[in-house]
Amino acid sequence: MVLLFFLLVSMQFKDKNTLNISLPKIDTAGSNDLQKEIQIAINKEGDFYINNQKVTFKELKTALKLAASINQEQSILLLADEEALFKKVTLLIDTCRKLNLKKFRLQSK
Repeated sequence: MVLLFFLLVSMQFKDKNTLNISLPKIDTAGSNDLQKEIQIAINKEGDFYINNQKVTFKELKTALKLAASINQEQSILLLADEEALFKKVTLLIDTCRKLNLKKFRLQSK
């Protein structure tokens, strides 16, 4: 379990386009310098990815629980395709909040 978490956290998103995700544009979006964050993506089909690795929602939740038990200040970057179901995005945000992981942000273009 710890090895799974280490693997997921230590991997870097090399290219958002690898997942074929089109991020929506937000005019008021700014830069954020958070480091060592867990990157979670949702593609337009509703599949979840942690640091470029496809996972089930159960695996995602397990990884987030482990992250929360190690560091409540863990930063999480949410990347959702502009065509992803809003229900999937809200499920992910709600899961982070339930685990008391409050340092999450959404990325846009």
